[in-house]
Formats: sequence, C-alpha cells, structure tokens
Amino acid sequence: MRRKKLVAFLFTICLLAATLPAAVATNTLEGTLYIFDLKIFLGTLPDAAAQYDYFKLATALQGLVNRDKPQIYFLYESTSFNAGFDVDRFWLEQLSMDGKTLSGCAKEAEAYPPTLDGFYRLLDDFSAFYEGFVLWDNDVPATANVASTAAGVRNLLPVRYPSSLYDGLFPRYALASVQLDLTGKFTGEGSIWETGKPSTGSAKCDAYLWAKAKYLDAGLTNPLRMAYCTDAWITTVSPMFWTTLANADYHIARRAFFWDLSPDATIAPIDDRDQPVGTDVATLNQLLYAQAEQSGFNIFTVSGFVPWNFKYTSTSDSAVSKLGDVASEWTMINRISSYGGQTEADANAGVGDISNCSLFMHVPLNAQFKQSNDKGQNDVRALSQWDRCRQTIREWLYECSFIAESKVLSWLLGPLNPGRHYISIYMGDYDSASWTSGILSMLWENSKGDRGKYPLCWPIGTGLSDRIPQLFNYLYENATPGDFFVAGNNGTAYLNATMFEESLRPPGMPDMLPAWEAYNIEYNRRFDIQIQGFYINTDTATLSTDAMPRRVMEAYSRMTPAGVSVQAKNLFPGGVARIENPATGVVTPFINYSDIGGAGSTPQQLADAIYDTINSSGGRQKTVQFHMLRCILIPPGVINQALDLLAVGQLSGNRNVKNLKYDIVDPYTLFRLAGQK
Repeated sequence: MRRKKLVAFLFTICLLAATLPAAVATNTLEGTLYIFDLKIFLGTLPDAAAQYDYFKLATALQGLVNRDKPQIYFLYESTSFNAGFDVDRFWLEQLSMDGKTLSGCAKEAEAYPPTLDGFYRLLDDFSAFYEGFVLWDNDVPATANVASTAAGVRNLLPVRYPSSLYDGLFPRYALASVQLDLTGKFTGEGSIWETGKPSTGSAKCDAYLWAKAKYLDAGLTNPLRMAYCTDAWITTVSPMFWTTLANADYHIARRAFFWDLSPDATIAPIDDRDQPVGTDVATLNQLLYAQAEQSGFNIFTVSGFVPWNFKYTSTSDSAVSKLGDVASEWTMINRISSYGGQTEADANAGVGDISNCSLFMHVPLNAQFKQSNDKGQNDVRALSQWDRCRQTIREWLYECSFIAESKVLSWLLGPLNPGRHYISIYMGDYDSASWTSGILSMLWENSKGDRGKYPLCWPIGTGLSDRIPQLFNYLYENATPGDFFVAGNNGTAYLNATMFEESLRPPGMPDMLPAWEAYNIEYNRRFDIQIQGFYINTDTATLSTDAMPRRVMEAYSRMTPAGVSVQAKNLFPGGVARIENPATGVVTPFINYSDIGGAGSTPQQLADAIYDTINSSGGRQKTVQFHMLRCILIPPGVINQALDLLAVGQLSGNRNVKNLKYDIVDPYTLFRLAGQK
C-alpha cells in the first residue's frame, strides 16, 4: 500500500517537470499570421448542418497547422454572454502590442476572404499539414468525435458523409485522399470493426471502443488530455457556439481523445435509446481506465462538460431521465475524479466555446507572477480601534518571542470583534478556459475604473495556464491592489478530491491524494496563491457524510495554507474549522461560502442578498462571523453599487442595516481573522 502511494507521489513530481508551463520571459514569434473571418464565412452557408461541417473541418485544420507554430487565427465571437465584446479581436490586439507574442508577426487578413473560394484556398495552401480526410458516418453521430481523435493522431480532416461538404470537396480532391472511412462500420451488432471484440449492442459505444483500441490503447493519443465534446447528435443546433466546435483546434493540436457519453447508468440515453441500459457508463469506465493507464495512473485533464441542455438529464430528457442538471455534473465529476482526472468545465451553455487555443498555447508565460497587493498585511478596515491596539501589542510580543510562552496574555489571541461580520466577495466561476478567456477578460477590460474600490477575490484554475497562458499574463499585468487571486474550484481544475482516496477508486488504482497535493502546491507557488477560494465537495452515494473528509482538509491546508472556503452544506461549527499543520504550526481556517447572485442580478438584489446572508438574527448565521460570498459573472461595477447600497442602508422591504456590524475585507484578512482562536 505504502509503496503504491510513494510511486504515485514520485511520478507526480517527475510529471510536473514535464507538464507545468516553463517560466520564461515573454518573447515574440516571427512569420505571417493568416486571419480568417470564420463567423462571416459560416454565415454564408445555407443551413446549420453545413455550418457544423465546415466549422468542424476548419478547427481541425487550424489545430494541425498551429500544432508547432501559430499560423492561422480565426475571428469568431465565442459565447453568447459577451455579446458586443469581440473576444477574438481583443486577444489579437492584446497579443500584437509591442513586445507581445504576435508583435513580430505580419498580419495577413486579405489572403483568404470569408467565402467558399477563400476557404478552399486556405485548405489548398496548408495541405502540407494534413495527410488526407476521414469520413464520419451521419447515421452514427459518435463517429464525429472518433474522426476528431483520428484527425489529431493521423493528421486528417473530418468530413461527414453524406453531406454538402463532402459534395464540395470531392471531386475537388481525389477520393484516394480519404485515408479513413468510418461510414457503415458501426452497427451495434456482431463484433466491433477490426477488433474482434463482441459488440456492446450500441453503435455509439462500439465506435468509441474501436477508437480506444486503435489510438488510446496504442499510446497514440495524449496521455494527459481528453476532450468531452458533444457529438454530431446536435449537428443542427443554432447558434453554432452551443456546439463547442470552436474548442477542437486545441484538442486536435494536443492529440486528445474525444468522447461524449452519459454519466447516468440507470437509463438508455436519449441519443441512443436502443442500447442496453448502462452501456454508455460501462464504455466510459473503459476509456477512463485506459487513459489512467496511459498517464501512469497520474493526474490527467478532461476538457468539457455534461451537455445537460441537450442530453442525459431531466432537463433535456424529461420523459425518462430522473437525473437533474447539478446531479449529472456531480456524477460525472466523481466518475472522472475516481480515475485520476480533473475537468476544465467548458459547458454547452452559451459560454463554452473558445477559439484559437492552438495559437494561445504558444504564448510564453511571464517569468514571474506576483499578486499586486500585500495580501492584506496592512488592511485594518476589519479592526476596531481597540483591536488595532491589541494587534500592535500582539505583533510586538511575537517579535519578542514572548507570546508563545505566555499564558497571562493569552487573551491577546482571542477572536476579534465577536459581534462583527467580516465579508469577502468571490467573483466566480472561472473553472474553464472558455469562461476565463472569454468572459473574465471582458469583465476586466470593461471595468478598469471599477476594480479596486472594494477588495475582490478572483478565482483562477491554474491548470488552464497551458491552454490560455495569455489570460494569466493579462490578469497579473492589469490587476489593481484590490484584485486578489485565489484558486478556483477545486484547485488546478474541477474535481472531487475525495474520490482520489484509494478506497473510492477502481480496484488496483493507487491513492492519488498526495499526488494531487504536490501537483497543486507547485502551481500555486508559480501563481502566488495561498487561498482555495471555492471548494465543491460533490455529492456521492459512496460517502457516508456530506462533510469534507479530514484527510482532504489536511491536504488542502498544505496546498493553500492561508485558507479554504467550502460549499455551505459542509456546516462547520460556528462557521469555522481550523487545521493545524504539525510540521509548520500554521493554522489553516476553513469557512463556508454562500451564494448571493448570478449574471443579471441587480445591485439592489445583491445588497439584499448580502444582508440576508449575514443577518445575525437568521438561523445558523447567529454564530457565523466570517463570510465568503460567491457571485457568478457579475461585473465589478455592479458589486460596487451593491456594497454602496448596503453601506447607506438602502435595502428592500423591512431589512434594517442599522444594527448590522460588518466590514468588507480582502480574503487574506478574512482568513487571518478566522484563523484566530
């Protein structure tokens, strides 16, 4: 047992050297960058099916061309949330500034007009980067994902058959250029094509198991990357950003294994009603186990999310499915986690698309990342005059090495202002590349005059730094002293760390918690982060309690020693739990967080929600003094207005702020106060 844990831990240390983006000074690339307006081009096509097919082929081409050097940049507004903010033009302008990565590149925007002729010329001029085409089967939507896997492994471009795209490409290109034909190969009967293995009874799952045998088991795909991308079952959805096709360039450049399977083992999914119940999950288990083997039973990353609004949940399959949206999320996260995977949650919800990551991945990270503040060391807004005096005395006694030996003056270490509430605002929920690059950049760029009035916690999934490094450079370069970076859920990426414990993993798999700890410590060190701003302990039937397990808490106390904020269902007595590291003596406070609003919330609604959360006359809040308040996709200016309303007592209904004592503090001050016994 110990040996397995030691092997996993040592492997992680070695793996970090290979996976953590190198700390290098920003430099510039040379050559020509060809800009193609994909949004306009797709708009010229006759229907959604044609748009899907050309979009899928275009991102595959971009991934292959940009794999070793950026040469193609697409203009395509990637989400619905940031309407009016052209994400792709924003990043092109940012990266073209003096000294930035693209400043030395010639920009060519006229060579390939956004027409069919311009698109075909793009294919012709970059034909050296692909070996031919892979045909995927219109009758088996899963083969669209299999084709994407083959594209990355064999340098092929995916084409649906039959389709108008196929009719346009051939006879322009010789049929001999079709290197792989997936049409008619998967029927859900007999044996799986070219494997000799019996069919699962599902053409969908047979296709994935064929790809597993050919590419995953053979070690031809990326051992640290998978892509959970919705297949062609939603091929006619409009607008196209719901498909997350824009994300494929990066996954193909990195040779990721693509899949789309249900987390629900209790029903046959809506996209494959005739399969034996549970076949999707059984297939997924095989894929994840094979990926874990290829990774050396270490941490790997899955980019994507349950497409709850199209498949697999009671929202999209109300007649059959009993699995709710959040339940489907947690079920899938737990399953991926149990095999050693973390998730970048690019979701099919109008915020899941992100273009050009095959270019962004070449942007060098800055040599150093430091928070733009003193992490609350001089923040005394949370202290009364008496508390400030007591703090001064306490600091002097610490310097004299007196307090550790003194029992007479132990009162100096007591809690500050027992009747006062301390509040930090958590600006969530950036747990995917698409949210972070597309929406966080918009909020920051549009709020330059608003950020800094109040201290705000900004979560970042540090594991995203190899996919969107330009965003990390931008954030740290443009942060005000009031912008505090904390780790987002649940560390480098989204997972359930409890599922890393050996008892909850598939048989024979080693305990992964020490590996997860080492992995995060290194990333947090790189990005100067000591706080876990948001931890979701996802529900699972295998756990006897909703509480965060002690061993997991101890791991996080070493990963982010300044403090950890945990979802509110994990009720700590008095709202605080404290974990002391026996090796260092550092005490890490764990507090509960509460939600106060999301996109579209008004300043008045937020002010009322903050009051309701901290109102000392309400329920368990009587004993809760420290509050991490989470909002989602809310601009800093709206937060400023809400806190201003709260400050002057302008609240709705019979809410009365007169007797409510509170301070808005930065997260380091919040946790420093919470850590005092």
